Amino acid sequence: MNSSPPLSDPAWTDRALRRFRWMLVGVCILFLITEGLARTGLIPHLLPLSLAEVGNNILFAIGFGSPLLLYLSSLPGWRGLLGTGLTGAVLTLVLWGVQQQVSDNPWSDPEKALIAKAIVGLGLASLGAMALQAWRGQGEQRHLALLYLLPACSALVFTLLAGTFYEFISKSFPLTDDRLVYAVEEAHGAQFSFLTGQLFTAMPGLAFLCTALYLAPPPGLVFVYTLQLRARVPPPIDVVTALLVLSLTGYSMYLLCPVCGPKPVFGEAFPDHPPPVGEVLASNQPVGTAPRNAMPSLHMASVVLAYWHARPHGRWAQLAALVFLVGTFLATMGLGEHYLVDLIVAMPFTLALHALCTPIRHPSRWQAVGVSLLLVVGWYLLLFFGTELLLRSLWLTWAISGTTTGLVLWLEWRLYRSIYPRAEATPAS
Repeated sequence: MNSSPPLSDPAWTDRALRRFRWMLVGVCILFLITEGLARTGLIPHLLPLSLAEVGNNILFAIGFGSPLLLYLSSLPGWRGLLGTGLTGAVLTLVLWGVQQQVSDNPWSDPEKALIAKAIVGLGLASLGAMALQAWRGQGEQRHLALLYLLPACSALVFTLLAGTFYEFISKSFPLTDDRLVYAVEEAHGAQFSFLTGQLFTAMPGLAFLCTALYLAPPPGLVFVYTLQLRARVPPPIDVVTALLVLSLTGYSMYLLCPVCGPKPVFGEAFPDHPPPVGEVLASNQPVGTAPRNAMPSLHMASVVLAYWHARPHGRWAQLAALVFLVGTFLATMGLGEHYLVDLIVAMPFTLALHALCTPIRHPSRWQAVGVSLLLVVGWYLLLFFGTELLLRSLWLTWAISGTTTGLVLWLEWRLYRSIYPRAEATPAS
């Protein structure tokens, strides 16, 4: 690694490395248990990971992109970059030679297959390069290498686990709760996902930019994590740890309320022809293999988390994180993957996990956890039992949505001020 600043707090570094080791052990154990159960056939619809799928599915490519970005963030020298690039190219050619089939997964298609293989190849090469750095390094240099390598490995294993989970939940829940979310969306006065989809049709440039931000949340998170490693005042908890806890919890909530978005449900009617809400409530047709990735929206949750963690590092860091936040907000709806409702619910959900992961002794932490959890539970109760009530009153619906967002922003600000009561963290020189 070249020109990397010194680690500012050895005690924080030791705690982070211990935490990352346990995280990696934990996700590996969970992955092995899942694979073991899948191969026994004891749980219906739980299938083992397909290696052929890894090189074709863009979801897995995102997972392999995290090691690549973390490796680049470690500031390797030009020789390291050249060697990693050549190794990644060779691995990409190998993958292309042994994996010619394209699966029927909705996140995999022939146009994306080569891109996915290239990212997988470069990701594997990056893991190898970081492992070599950690093996050769001594003292602080080795610690810094491990601070990039261990999160990269955890993110990769978790992504493989997530791919298995998406297929499991799609087959386990052929019927989704989209009709209920659609009704609550209508209670806000319009179908905002359809309106955003129409905006994307009229402005393809905006659609392209937002889609890129939506499909690649790791750059924003890696950017924030790199700032945290180089800060003079390290945060109480790093963004990678918070994201893993948030993701594990969010995936479990998909079992409670599986939603896959308006485009898979309504097909060609999206985005120009939103069906009447009464017609949608009266019918609930099987959706197929589309991923049940709401609610809440973990895409939205991840960029909100990145924005909160970027705040101590100055206006430019906040602005960069804000670009990802706004782009993801628009893309989640404009691409037909989410509704406005699960973006709203993502706010208290993110705050609850963010505060829970923040190890400080201050009333603001538990106030944020408690109020946010109540808001999440309240929204689920409204979804399952209160859609008729919300459809009767536009003002009530917006009052609840506005109160939810306002409370989250206020509680998060109080939590932030309790973490940084005087000076904000600044990048290490």
